[in-house]
Amino acid sequence: MQQPTSKLTTRAGTELDIRLAQPGDEFLIDQFFDQLSPEDRRFRFLATSSRVGRSLIEAMTRNDGRDRTFLATDAGNGRLLALAMLCFDPGGERAEVAVAVRTDHKAHGIGWELMRFAMDQARAQGAHWVEAIESRDNVAAVSLERELGLSVAPLEGDPTLVKVSRNLKAD
Repeated sequence: MQQPTSKLTTRAGTELDIRLAQPGDEFLIDQFFDQLSPEDRRFRFLATSSRVGRSLIEAMTRNDGRDRTFLATDAGNGRLLALAMLCFDPGGERAEVAVAVRTDHKAHGIGWELMRFAMDQARAQGAHWVEAIESRDNVAAVSLERELGLSVAPLEGDPTLVKVSRNLKAD
């Protein structure tokens, strides 16, 4: 098993080990998505689906090119509590981030810490901007992203979505 890339502690005291996903983590990631509520899966993928496709899960474990999937596990028992994906544009200037937290572990600061970690990783890889597309209904995520300094704007062409973004070079 790969060593953690980082250790984080949330405001609620949850200790997390953060590491890159790797081949062999497919079952762990599949189980994680099964433990999300239907609403949380809809917010994460912006679509209703009871299952996450095998090809997407396999892509999350490759970490090829500049795209990365980070797994956040409970430091005490190794249980996967959250994951974050960073997908860079071809020029490496923009990184799209997507975070998902187990439904039964929300409101403990895990999403906040993982989003901050992902933004730091994007900055370290040279991205100038970090952005995400969110459902307007995902009030908790949009609020968290505002707390982290991301601005919110309507997504042109889809009134159900918003684009959140932050200029990392302005920090």
